[in-house]
Amino acid sequence: MAGFCLRASYFNPTTSIKSPETYLTYAKLDALPFYTEFINGPFFHYITPFVFTIAVGQFLIFIGLILNNRWTQSACIGGILFGLAIAPLGVGSAFPATVFMAIAFFILLKRYKHDYIWKWQQYKSQAKPTLLKDVVL
Repeated sequence: MAGFCLRASYFNPTTSIKSPETYLTYAKLDALPFYTEFINGPFFHYITPFVFTIAVGQFLIFIGLILNNRWTQSACIGGILFGLAIAPLGVGSAFPATVFMAIAFFILLKRYKHDYIWKWQQYKSQAKPTLLKDVVL
């Protein structure tokens, strides 16, 4: 999920600079009238600043996921809110994948017990080699 957020934090602002009109198509795909009004209203006039703000949030989620404890918990909460907030954009936001992403962030939030991602020794005790005879077919 960290990689997804990092990629999105690059892709979204780049797209908003090169072809901002791309984001206006979401108004035709969303599920709630509020989103249509927002996209065709304030968002229409300030596409790039809005998208850059979203990209900063996505980058902060990425940073939080590669750090530990409170940072990761904050990133998970941000990921849950982000996934649920863009879900009403429908297929334009890859619905229902955004809901599944929010669920994945929730599971990570509840089960996360690791230190920094680059401290690989923490995973040694969890990695148990499986012998072929132990695999049930």
